Amino acid sequence: MKIGILTYFSSHNYGAFLQAYALRAAIEEYTGETVEIINYRSPKEVAFYSGLINRPSLNPKRFFEQTKKYLFDKKLYNTFERSIEVFQKKSVSELVTDDLAEINNFISNQYDLLISGSDEIWKTDGFRGFPNAYWFPYIEGRKFSYAASSRNDIKQLTYDTIEKIRTFLKDYEYIGVRDRKTLELVSSILGSDNKVFLNCDPTFLFNFNTDSVNGKRLLRKRFHVNTNKKIIGIMISDQKLTESIVKEFESNFEFVSLYTYSKNVKCCGNVNPFEWNNIISACDGFITSFFHGTVFSIKNNVPFLSIELRSADRSESKIYDLLERNNLLGEYVSYGINRKKLLSENIKAFLDKIKDGSNCVNFKNIIKSERNFSESFFSRLSKKQK
Repeated sequence: MKIGILTYFSSHNYGAFLQAYALRAAIEEYTGETVEIINYRSPKEVAFYSGLINRPSLNPKRFFEQTKKYLFDKKLYNTFERSIEVFQKKSVSELVTDDLAEINNFISNQYDLLISGSDEIWKTDGFRGFPNAYWFPYIEGRKFSYAASSRNDIKQLTYDTIEKIRTFLKDYEYIGVRDRKTLELVSSILGSDNKVFLNCDPTFLFNFNTDSVNGKRLLRKRFHVNTNKKIIGIMISDQKLTESIVKEFESNFEFVSLYTYSKNVKCCGNVNPFEWNNIISACDGFITSFFHGTVFSIKNNVPFLSIELRSADRSESKIYDLLERNNLLGEYVSYGINRKKLLSENIKAFLDKIKDGSNCVNFKNIIKSERNFSESFFSRLSKKQK
């Protein structure tokens, strides 16, 4: 049996990379079958990530800072490109196109089972367009989805889009989604006769052999972090907020920015996804606006504060969805409040607990609970194997 997974395996994003790696490895471990990632990318994706390292037209007044950011982005780009080649087990043949007929020819008759997901592969308003390859449109064969996600509201979709989604998904033998927003969307389109299952993010399924000792060594030797102080990892898409946090609290902590560049902050740009995970495990606390920053804090038993920057509507938040069902909303705050209040109240309270050592956590039961959401998928996979 040969299984092919179609997902965002090549995005220059730690969470996207690791969810793809984890799902492939977990299915291979469970089934003992050949499992590979389908080596497909949209030209728009390739252009988007390569565009991140285009040298900017430098402003003479900001020359030094812009050059530092450019070098950081270039290191990050090269690190992800190497990691994709070295660590992702993908098909030998590669396809870069948006042409659905070419995609059909590339995928059809190559696999006994096709799996789409995880990640936000079912967005209809993303830069990859709709319909796209991640719905397996017009492709015959056995099709599953695992932890697929979409941030779309059915009220904002056209009749034509809804009908296409219905047509595509009716061909699936098993539909698994990652969050309740997508569960409601898909269920409302397909109707009550079609069962849609909630799955956990695949990174919960796989043991990454995390090494916190290696994480501290990386911080100390590669990024000159004083590991004798309390270390706070930051992964926030808002550069100014990161800088404000560091400026306000740097006297008591060593701050390290993971993934995003911020001036006057120690930034880890050239760490591969597994080193990134090790560094999180070496932190005394983690502040993040990213879904997978939250997930890997939980996986590594690291106290965290998740800041919702993307949406004021909690029903659209994947972070809120994960934390709400695990009774962890005390670790969540919406950026709807002003920055001064966020710094003086929420972040200060979080860091005060780290400082006095009263914020010890154990998320073992939550990890176990999340893994239970994969049972319907693996049960169906076992039946289909027989």
